Amino acid sequence: MAALVAALAAVLVAASVAAQVAASVAALVAASVAASVAAQVASLTAAQVASSVASLAAAPPFETCQIAEANPPAKAKTNGDGTNTMCLGGGRSAAA
Repeated sequence: MAALVAALAAVLVAASVAAQVAASVAALVAASVAASVAAQVASLTAAQVASSVASLAAAPPFETCQIAEANPPAKAKTNGDGTNTMCLGGGRSAAA
């Protein structure tokens, strides 16, 4: 009976130690891999952004174009606010 208890205790201790070691190793490996991947991604991203910015800076500037006037100047007399002056009988304007 003592041998069975000792064997069971040894199994439990070994399992506990193995679990702790595995967790520690997994955490170290995961941290190392994550740091390596993050560094590579940051390096590639920085290189791509720098390349894009350099190509934009090297591109010729936008050409300037002169846009024609949208509406020709009004020929009729206006009130100054864009509305036409209406004339009522006798040649007098309603705005006057």
